[in-house]
Amino acid sequence: MNPSPEPPQFPVEHEHTCYVRHRDLRIEDYDHNKVLTRLYQIVGVDDITEDAEEAIANLARILKTRLGHSVLSKDIEPMIVSIAESVDSADPIYSTISTTLLLEAIYKETDRSFYQAMNRAHLLGLLSAPYKDLIERHRYELDSIIVESRDNLFSSTALAALRDKYLIRHQGGILERPQHMFLRTALQAHGDDIDSVKLVYGLMSTHKILPGSPILINSGTPSPGLASSYMLPVDPDPRGLLDNLAKVYELTRIDGGVGLGMGSIPARGSIVDNVVTSGLLSNAKAFDSCIPIMDQGRSQRPAAVTTFIEVWHADVFSYVSMKRPDGQDSEITKNMFTCLWINDLFMKRVNNDELWTLFSPSDAPNLISSHGEDFQHEYRRLEAAGLGKTFIKARALWKTIIQMILTTGGPSIMFKDAVNGKTNHSHLGTITQSGPCLENAQYCDDQETAVTVLASLVLPNFITYDGLYEPDFDYDDLESSSRQLVRTMNKVYGEAYFPVPSVRASAYSHRAIGIGIQGLADTFAMLSVPFDSPAARVINHKIAETIYYAATDESCNLIGAYGPHPSFNKSPAALGWFQHDMWDDSKVTPRYDWEELRIKIRKGITNSLLTAYMPTAGTSQLSGYTEGFEPFPSLCVTKDVRSIGRVMTFSKHLTGKLDELGLWDDEMRRDIVDHGGSIQGIHEIPLEIRDTYRTCWEIDPHSPIKLAAERGPFVCQSQSMSLYMSPPSLNALSRQLIHAWWAGLKTGLYCLVTRPAGGSVVIVDPDLTTLTYDNPPLAHADQRVHSDEELESEACHPGGNVIVSEDDDE
Repeated sequence: MNPSPEPPQFPVEHEHTCYVRHRDLRIEDYDHNKVLTRLYQIVGVDDITEDAEEAIANLARILKTRLGHSVLSKDIEPMIVSIAESVDSADPIYSTISTTLLLEAIYKETDRSFYQAMNRAHLLGLLSAPYKDLIERHRYELDSIIVESRDNLFSSTALAALRDKYLIRHQGGILERPQHMFLRTALQAHGDDIDSVKLVYGLMSTHKILPGSPILINSGTPSPGLASSYMLPVDPDPRGLLDNLAKVYELTRIDGGVGLGMGSIPARGSIVDNVVTSGLLSNAKAFDSCIPIMDQGRSQRPAAVTTFIEVWHADVFSYVSMKRPDGQDSEITKNMFTCLWINDLFMKRVNNDELWTLFSPSDAPNLISSHGEDFQHEYRRLEAAGLGKTFIKARALWKTIIQMILTTGGPSIMFKDAVNGKTNHSHLGTITQSGPCLENAQYCDDQETAVTVLASLVLPNFITYDGLYEPDFDYDDLESSSRQLVRTMNKVYGEAYFPVPSVRASAYSHRAIGIGIQGLADTFAMLSVPFDSPAARVINHKIAETIYYAATDESCNLIGAYGPHPSFNKSPAALGWFQHDMWDDSKVTPRYDWEELRIKIRKGITNSLLTAYMPTAGTSQLSGYTEGFEPFPSLCVTKDVRSIGRVMTFSKHLTGKLDELGLWDDEMRRDIVDHGGSIQGIHEIPLEIRDTYRTCWEIDPHSPIKLAAERGPFVCQSQSMSLYMSPPSLNALSRQLIHAWWAGLKTGLYCLVTRPAGGSVVIVDPDLTTLTYDNPPLAHADQRVHSDEELESEACHPGGNVIVSEDDDE
C-alpha cells in the first residue's frame, strides 16, 4: 500500500480518558489525536471533504466513549471497524475505513511473499511435504503471479469471513493473505502446470469462479479433503451402526457434508431375527448425539448431516416431527436435518384422496430398490398381500408434512421418480438419497459412498459494459470459464484425500462433479431484468444451457487424458443421451450443435455427472452476491460476523444505481431499513428500479419453481431450491410443492423461509379433504423452447395450482 501524505496537525487534547496497554507491556495515556491521524491516513488527506472530516470525527468520538478505563492497543482498530460497520450512514467512507483496517490487519499478521507464507505454514505442519516441494520448484514464478490489488475486491464482511474460516490458521492467528489462498488452491489442482495455475488463479482472484469451501480451506494440507458432499446408506443391522458412525466421522473431519440414507431401518415394533426393533427414531438419535462430538474444534466448517427416508416408511410421522421445537427430548433430533423421498404414487393418491399404506422396510425391501412402474407394481403387491403396518389417508400425511415444514422449515422434499427418471446413473441402480443440501443426485450403496467436488460460477462477473455503459452478459466468457472448471475439478479429483475405501470406489468409477452458479438475482438486476419476467427466463435458460453444453463437451475432450469414467459403457450417455433428453418436450436453442456433441459423447465422457446447483452460502460471503439462484431475500441484510459484530449490508449495485441518480444518502438508507429491506414503498425511486429489485416476498412465489424447471434439463444432478412464504400458509405451500412435482423437479424443497404476518407463526388447520388440482399443467410445459424470441413470447404457465376451500385458506 502506498503511504498517504502527512495528515493535518490537531490541537493536543489533555483530557485523560483511559490507559493503552501495548504488547511490549508499555502503558500510556490514550491519545485521541493519534486515532484521528490514523483515520486521515486511511482516507487519504489530499481528497478529504467536509463530510469525510465529519465522519472521521464521529468515529473517533464514538470510540472514545467505548474505551473504558483501559484498552489493549491491538483492540483499538477492531473496535473502529465494529463502530464503522454499525454507523447508520450511507457515506461510503465508513466502509472504506473498516475494509482498509481489516485488510491491513491481515497484512500485518502475514508475510507478503507467497513462498514465505507457505514455508511458515509447512514448518508448523499445516502443509504436506509434496506440496511444499512443489512450491520450492516454482518459488520465484509463484510470487510473481500474485496480484495484491485484487484484495480490494473484498468487502469488510468478506475479509472477516476469510479470516474466520478460509485462511490457514494456527493457534488463533492467520498465516496467509486472501490472494495466497487463491494461489494455494490453484496450485493444489494444477501442480507443475504453471500456465494453468496462472489461469485458474486469475479466474478465482477476479471472482469469476469459486471452488467449494473445502477446496479453499484444505488445498495443500497433509490430508486435503476437497469434496463437499458424501452420500451413504445406513446399514439396518445394529451391528453396522458403529461402522456407519465411523464413516460419518471420517467424512465430516475433512469438511464434508453427509447425506445419510436411513430408509432401510426397520420400523418400530418390527420383528427381525426374533428381536423387536426400536425403530428409526432411536437410530437417528444415535447419529444426532454424535454430531457435537464430531464438531469439537471445528470452527471453520461445522458438520452438516441430512437424513433421508421414503414416504411409505411406517415411522414417517415420528420422522417428520423430529425437529419440532416443542417436542420431548426423546422424540427430537437437534443437530441433523431431515428429507422425505417422495414417489409419484403417493402424490397421485393425495390428489385422488385415497388411502396410503405404511410399511416396515424389513417387510418391503424391494420398495427401496425400485422406482417408477416397478415401484408401483411392488407397492400394490405388498398392499394386496396385507403386509402394511397401517393405513392412513394420503392427504392426512400430506397435511402433517406441510404443517411440520411450516413449523420447522423441514423436512426437505425430493421426488424419487424425477431423480431416478432423469439421471446418468440409472444403470447403477435406484438412487435412494441425496447429499446434505439436496443438490446431489448420485447412486450409492454399501460398497460405494457417493462423492462430489463442487464449484460455482459467479454470474454477475460475466456482465460486460459497452461504450455507453450498457450492460450485456458474456456467454462466451461463461462457456470458457465452465470449460476451465471441468479441467480444474478433474485435477482436484486426482489430488483429493478420500479416507474411506467406499468413497474412493465411487470417486474413481464415476468422477461426479457439480458446477453451480451464484448471484443469479444480482445478474438479473444488473441487467435491469425483473426476476419473474419473460426476459429473466431467457437469460436463465441460456446460462444453464451454456454451462451444461460447455461442461459436457469439455468432459468429452478430456477422455484423451483420463479415459471415459469406468462406469461409462452401460450409462445413458453411452447411448448419446443428454440430461435434457430425459425431460418431456424440452428444447434447446440453436446456439450450440447438440447433435454433433451427441456423436462425440457416445465415444466417452470423463465425468458421469457435471452440474449441480448448490446453495453457495459460504462462498457468496466472499463474492458479495446472492446465494445460488435465489431471489433477493432483502435489499439490506444484517449479519452477525464473528470478528466484527453485527453488520448491515446493502445490495452494492442498487446503491450504485441510486447514487448515480443522486438518491443514495442517509435518509434513503433509513427508508430502506424502515421498509424491511424493500424499496417498493419508496416512490422517489424510479418504477423500473423498484420493479427490478423486488425481493423474494414481492415476486410471484411460483417464479423460483418456474426458473428451476427452465434450468432442470441442463442440471444433471439437482438444485437446492428454497421457497419463500409470507405469511405462512398450508394451502400456499401445498400449491408450491405440487407445482414443483408437476414441473418435474428433482428437489421440491431444500428449506422453507417464512416471514410471518404480525411477527408470529399462526398455523390454521384447514380441511385438506377438499384439495383438488386447478388446471394442472402438462409436465415440463415451460421447457418447450425453440428460440429466444419464442421463449420471450411464451406465457408462463401458472402450473400446479392446489387449492382448498376459500374459507379454510389463511
